[in-house]
Amino acid sequence: NVDEDITNVTFGALNNTSTYNSTAGTGPGSVSGSYSNFKNLAPVSIPKIVPLTFSVTTTDDPTFFYQRMVKIYIDGNQDGDFLDAGELVYEELTAQPSANIVTHTGPAIALPASFTNGQTVMRVVCVETTAPSSFSSCGTYGYGETEDYLVKFEAPAMPRLEMTKQADVSVVSPGGVIEYAITVVNSGNAPANGVNV
Repeated sequence: NVDEDITNVTFGALNNTSTYNSTAGTGPGSVSGSYSNFKNLAPVSIPKIVPLTFSVTTTDDPTFFYQRMVKIYIDGNQDGDFLDAGELVYEELTAQPSANIVTHTGPAIALPASFTNGQTVMRVVCVETTAPSSFSSCGTYGYGETEDYLVKFEAPAMPRLEMTKQADVSVVSPGGVIEYAITVVNSGNAPANGVNV
C-alpha cells in the first residue's frame, strides 16, 4: 500500500533516501509501498554506547493525510529476529500529527554494549496507527512500510598503553644518580590523550 512510505532513514552514518510510491529497495522481496530490502547496500558501521542521532521521514498520500508511528529494531545478538531484550531501539509512543511529510525523531540512541560485534540487520517500521502496541517487527498491517538495512558493529576505539623502564646500572654509590629510559607504547586503536609519565 502506498500510504505511509518511508522516504528517508538517517541513523548515525546511515543516510538513505527513497522515492514515495515506488519499489525503493533493490534487494530480494522488495514490494512497492510495502517492503524495501536495502540489505544489498554496503553495511554501515555503527558504534555502540555512543549516542546516535536519528530521523525517519515518512510520506503519505498528498491528498489524504493520516497519523502514523515508527519503530526501529536491530538484531543485536544476530540470531535472526528482533525479539530479544534491547533490540527495539526506538519506539514512538505518540502518533505524529497528520501531514503529507513527517519527520520522526527523538533523543539520541545509545546502543547496548552487549550487542554482538559484526554485521547484522536493522529494521525500520512505519504504520498508520495511533497505538504503538498495534504493530511489531514482523506481521501485517493495513498501511505502512518496512525497510531493512545492514549495519556493522565494531569494538570501540580505545587506547592501550604499555610502559617499560630500564636503568643500565647494577650498583648505585652513595649520592649517585640513576637515569631511566622510559618507553610508552600505544598498542590500541585510538589516540591516548593527557598521558602523564
